[in-house]
Parts: sequence; C-alpha cells; structure tokens
Amino acid sequence: MTATITAELWNATNSTFLSTLPYAFDHQWQETLNDAGSWSLKMPVDDTAGADATYGRCIRFLVDGQPAFTGTVETRERVTVAGDEEYGQVLTLSGRGLAARWEDAIVYPLGGVDARPASDVRPVNWCYAANPFYGSWPYVHVVHSDIVTKTSTNPLALTPGPPPKGWPAPVECSWIWSSNYGSVAPAGKSVFIYVYNAATAQNLQLWLTASHRATLYVDGIVVLETPDAPYEAWFEAYRTTVPLTAGYHAIGVEAEMYASPVSGNKKAMIAVSAHKLPTDGSPLSASTSVFKTDSTWQCLDRPTVIPGQTAGGLLQVLWLEAVDRGGLPGWTLSFDNEVDSAGEPWPAMTEELLQIGQDYLSVLRQLVDAGYVDFTVNAAGQTLNAYVPGATSTAVTTYTAGTNVTELAHTEKA
Repeated sequence: MTATITAELWNATNSTFLSTLPYAFDHQWQETLNDAGSWSLKMPVDDTAGADATYGRCIRFLVDGQPAFTGTVETRERVTVAGDEEYGQVLTLSGRGLAARWEDAIVYPLGGVDARPASDVRPVNWCYAANPFYGSWPYVHVVHSDIVTKTSTNPLALTPGPPPKGWPAPVECSWIWSSNYGSVAPAGKSVFIYVYNAATAQNLQLWLTASHRATLYVDGIVVLETPDAPYEAWFEAYRTTVPLTAGYHAIGVEAEMYASPVSGNKKAMIAVSAHKLPTDGSPLSASTSVFKTDSTWQCLDRPTVIPGQTAGGLLQVLWLEAVDRGGLPGWTLSFDNEVDSAGEPWPAMTEELLQIGQDYLSVLRQLVDAGYVDFTVNAAGQTLNAYVPGATSTAVTTYTAGTNVTELAHTEKA
C-alpha cells in the first residue's frame, strides 16, 4: 500500500507548528545516514503558505501522519510551467536536512579563543583535565624519592649521581614509573598524568627526563619530546616554556621503555619539574616551583587502550561549548559520554585532531570516517542521535515521486 505523504511548515527551530501545506506536490526527500540529506517540494505560487516558507524555516514531511524527515528552506525558485497563466507559476522549495545546521558551529580551542597553550589544532586524546576516567587510575611507583640519590656504586648503573644535565635548581624531584619492576622493566609504553591548577595566567617552564623516550603533553598538546635514546637517556634534561591561562590543566607524559640496551640496564623511570617563571626576571627558587613528579601523579602501566574521550563525550563537549556561545539553538542530544542513543557503551577513542575553525558537521563526518560513530537527526524537534557503528540499525529512506510517494496536487485555484 502506498504511503500518504503530507508536508507542514514549522518555525526555524522546528519547535512551533505554523501551517499545513495542503497544495504542495512533488514531495521528495532523501534521509541519509551520516549526513544531512536533501529535500524538495513544489506549490502553486499563489498559495499563501508559500510566502511564509521563508529562508531558515523548516519543512516537515509526514508519512501517514508520522514525522519522517525535516529540512531547512535554503532555496526558493519560482518557475513558469504553463505560459503566462498564473496557474502555471510554481514555487519550488528545497534544501538540506537539519543536520546541515551543525555547519553553523565551529571548533574553538579548548577553553576558548584566549586559552593557553595555543595550537592550530585541538587534540582529542586522554590528556585533558576533565577526563572522567582519571579517578580510577592508580598512583605511580616512586622509584627514587630524590632525583640526585645514587643507588649503586657502579657509575653506569641505575641512576647517575648528579641530576640530569640542565636540571633546574632546586633539584627536589622524584623518579617515578608506572609499576615497581626493580631493575628489570619490560619494554612498552606507559602514561602518566597530573592535573595542575594555575591560580593565575603564567609562563610555565617544564623540564623532562626519561630512562629511554618520553613525550610531554599539556592539555593534550605535545609541547616537548626527548630524542630516541638507546639507554641512560636520563643524563640529559629537556626544557620548554608554555604559556598557561588560569585554571586546571592536564600535564601528561607518554614514556616508552625499550628492549634491553647494550649495557643490560632496564631501569624504567621519568622525572618532570615545573617552575612558574618570575615576571621580574629573578632566578628560579623553591618559591617558583609549582609541581614535580612525586607520589601524587597517576598512571597506567603499558595500557593497550588509554581511556579518555569517547565520540559521545566529544560531541557533548562541543555541543555545550556551542550552546554557551549562543549557537545550535534548540538542539538536544539523545546520548552522553558513556552510552550512545541506543544505550550501547561507547568505546574509547584514540587520538583525533580537530582543526580550529572546523565546522561541527565536518567533525561528525570525521568521526564517521574514523569508525567511531553513526548519526541521524529526528524529524520532530532538533535532536542529534549518535550510535556505535554496527551496534544498532539506523533506518534511512529515500522517498521518490512515483514509487513510495503520493503526490498531492491541486487541480483548481483555492
């Protein structure tokens, strides 16, 4: 049985019914999984409802009285199809589905345009201060409580007597690792995290040293990397200066322990020290030290997956940021950080890079291409649905005149 198709005019946020469109005909739309889709219809030019179907308002299509697809009026085209008779003047309305409105919001830096550290990309990874998984991360193992402590009479073994070359004064700092392996640590990567609350905007000078190789992150942004070193890389310290805005910042380290070097030493450890640079140019001192590696850091020991942002969590954060800026009016989400729109748990994401200024619809497409999400939009209201790919079937339909669409055409003037 052929479905009965009708159309309605709604306001710009698809929340207030304005009128039916009883004389509309050639209803066509394509509901596309993971994109906006498109639609069109025609009506007599003297239909008064056509004057109300202005740019930005919504056309809602119904199948047997049930909302099936809604799009935005983006194009109005008046065409003569029957000589100069008024009856032959046809108004064609067309546009894209509601998901296209996510183009109106763009990616800002985490924390806003004035946030520091700054980058032309916004990394999406495990290193962010609001990561809800940190609460379950274990605390680190303190390998040596003092970076200058010597634990062996052998000058080549375990730790050097002096601190690494270039290490700041004061030198108080702990060597830490993700687990207590003694002198023989297995090869692999571990991650470490510390959340720093900067009371004021400041320039933060950071030092890093590691037994083999390490990468230092601030709010997910790579700010420092040590060179690859086969062994005893802790003889050197590496430094960078990072401007910070006031507030909470995630300080993260990804450190890699290599296979046994020539010396046979497999001691695994890292150290980090941070000083707030004095504005008057005075030297560093105990008072300028703001944090360092110690027993308060948390870690994951050689994880196969690092729990951090999920696709649902990322979209929720971006949506809230847009709403705070006055964007995406009237939109809601049917998912959250933990489960998708069907109640399926989200898997953890690996790193994604969002370009600053990238629109949100392209972010959705990027997450689709990366295999993290499928998305649709409800025909009623403005609700974004997001699903774990393959976990839930998401229906998409193409309605075409002459197949599953009943054309509603008037044969006389109203």
